[in-house]
Amino acid sequence: MGANMFAGPFSEARVWAFEKPAMYAGLPAGYISHSTGGDDTPQPLNLHGWNAGSWPSSGPHYILTSRNFNGQTFQLYSWDDPFGADTFTSLTTLNVQAAHGVSSGYPVDNVQQGGPTITGSDYRPQDFEYRNGSGWMAGTVSCNPGSGTVNCIQFARTDLASQSVAEAGVYAGNGEYRYFGDLAANICGEALVGYTKSSSSLYPGVYAAGPAIGGAGIQTPPESTIHAGTASYYTWANRWGDYSGMTIDPDGLTFWYLGEFSRTISNGATNWSTWIGSLTTASCGGGDLPPSVNIVNPADGSVVSGGVTIQIDATDNEDPTGSLTVEWKVDGGAWQAASYNGATGYYEDAWDTTTVGDGSHTINTRASDSFPHSSTAANNVTVDNLPLPHDERQRPGRLPQRRQPWPLERPCRHLCRRQYAKPGSERHRLRQLEQRNNRLRQLRHRHQRRLHDH
Repeated sequence: MGANMFAGPFSEARVWAFEKPAMYAGLPAGYISHSTGGDDTPQPLNLHGWNAGSWPSSGPHYILTSRNFNGQTFQLYSWDDPFGADTFTSLTTLNVQAAHGVSSGYPVDNVQQGGPTITGSDYRPQDFEYRNGSGWMAGTVSCNPGSGTVNCIQFARTDLASQSVAEAGVYAGNGEYRYFGDLAANICGEALVGYTKSSSSLYPGVYAAGPAIGGAGIQTPPESTIHAGTASYYTWANRWGDYSGMTIDPDGLTFWYLGEFSRTISNGATNWSTWIGSLTTASCGGGDLPPSVNIVNPADGSVVSGGVTIQIDATDNEDPTGSLTVEWKVDGGAWQAASYNGATGYYEDAWDTTTVGDGSHTINTRASDSFPHSSTAANNVTVDNLPLPHDERQRPGRLPQRRQPWPLERPCRHLCRRQYAKPGSERHRLRQLEQRNNRLRQLRHRHQRRLHDH
């Protein structure tokens, strides 16, 4: 485990080794720790995809740190036999910028559609992933693809045997901001990188690109949309989720990515959301991408009542139009099938909102393709089925309208009698009905008193 240590300002970075057998057994576990000094953000090498059988059987553990905090140079450490000989060694400095040749700088704030800029954070590497004798890393830097400075994804593969940068690259596009990238590699040695992307015409969404192949100069990535953003981001002092994770399944083929996107949330507390998607590459695992799914109606944050047509937009790069399995449910209820409507292009089903209580509810949907991959989406809505006042019940040719109930209008009754009680008006009919009911109550009260007197 690695961590930056602060005593007010940054003081040092450290790594720890723990006794896993004792931890697995629920026993007190010993640990060993070393300092990397000013080399910050230590990332121990992660081993994933165990079922693929490509893990090393011996040798030291490797650790990558940021050196000089410039986004260009990184320090490689090794740690051998922590609970025995305990050999901790600073091996070499890796110059990633020299490998790809792109002039890079400190991340700038990220432009988004319709909202303020989003904090760009810093250079720190998000991860260090092992595959087939190599260590992969990715992070955010600023660069200029041609029309101005934007944020870009920098990635590199280190050959652990030679302790040198084997390949490196930069993904960027004019006017597009890519940030908080992370990557992993499959059993075939192909890496995919996931990140957030936004621009002046694009809400912050979740994207992935690859296979990542190093090369000189800026590259335009072969990119897939995992989940598009649907709203401007405006909370948490415009700090974005600096938590981004790409990993490989135990099968060594399927990539799993956790990223952040923005959407409208009815409670208004924040509109920063997390999305998890799976991917494979065409040459190693099938190349089938998960479907894209989004609830079109009812819209996120809307107020609904009565009967509602659920409309779900679900598409897939490989499967034919209308062939996906699309389901939906309200809150924790049972999944219900939605059918494809060729006229609208949406998967649809009917929802009777009176089957749930008034208040906030979450509509969940999931779409599955033939791979099978699946994707999910959710909208928050407010159900409001309060009965209308008597004089506002819907009649043919008239839309229902809500007014304040009569007791709230009482202060105005005498001053506004002519306006509210115009002969022939609905209010006049209601006033007559109220007067008749008052007379009936008076007669009933008199009758009860006579019975009491006798």
